[in-house]
Amino acid sequence: MPCEDRYCIKIKDNIYMYAVFDGHGGTAACDIACDLLLSLIHWKIGIYKQDKSNSINDYQDCSPDPDTMNTIIQESFNECDQHIYGSEYDRLFNITGTNTNIRASPRGNRSFRMKASFAGSCACVAIIIDSYLYIINLG
Repeated sequence: MPCEDRYCIKIKDNIYMYAVFDGHGGTAACDIACDLLLSLIHWKIGIYKQDKSNSINDYQDCSPDPDTMNTIIQESFNECDQHIYGSEYDRLFNITGTNTNIRASPRGNRSFRMKASFAGSCACVAIIIDSYLYIINLG
């Protein structure tokens, strides 16, 4: 049996994120999660900080509070799940060829997504932002 586990690390803008995915039924679901999850979380934090900095004029001092981070994390996991099982993955990875603003993925094809819909993954994620450590275990 090939290894179905994946890990990814994203360190950017003083946000440290680490994830381990334990795939089952194939690697497709954890491959997609590894491609997307931390990027979704980072993107949502960036939107929050940008919106907040417009009112306080300091991007660095407007990190999400724990309640907001919990919402960002939950939304990101839900969106990642939708990407694995729905047409959002097609749109995100430009399978139809219409979206040129988002990077293409070697995993961006319909047969790969079909494999993902029959696979699954558990996830363990750690996020460090400011003086907060968030640990997420899903599976």
